[in-house]
Amino acid sequence: MKKHILCLGDSNTHGYCADPADCADHGIRFNEDERWTCRLQTALGSEYLVTEEGLSGRTTVFVDPIHESMDALSVAYALLKSHEVIDLLIIMPVSYTHLTLPTKRIV
Repeated sequence: MKKHILCLGDSNTHGYCADPADCADHGIRFNEDERWTCRLQTALGSEYLVTEEGLSGRTTVFVDPIHESMDALSVAYALLKSHEVIDLLIIMPVSYTHLTLPTKRIV
């Protein structure tokens, strides 16, 4: 049985490409040759299964007041159960979560 690696994260894990000119396919998402999760799969080989669970706009723990289930904390259990058995969980910190914090909490 393959070793299963689950990658949980935001747009970086999803492969979002801000400028289509930077993507090989000129789309809004990097292709399988460009995304870090796919490169990890290639580097590890066929004995591993790397699964992307990236979502553009996902936060770590902060609830989005407009879009339901955008925080990783509220969906983590369901994701872990739906992909079990998981040998390794990689959580890519959400790069912009700090933008949602009030200034007084940052200082």
